Amino acid sequence: MKLEIQIVKLRNDLFLASCPNLPGCHVQGNSREQARQRIQEAIKLMITSYVKHREKIPLG
Repeated sequence: MKLEIQIVKLRNDLFLASCPNLPGCHVQGNSREQARQRIQEAIKLMITSYVKHREKIPLG
């Protein structure tokens, strides 16, 4: 499964990353790379939680 990741620079030391396919999946980081790593981890955790609770993954 491939999911889109968006990273936006808010200021020099703050980046916001989100996954538009998963509602509520947003993180921030001090660098683009840190934001990318954190959003990947957040995606894994969200999907793991949906699977564990036998819930449908709400892919938008």
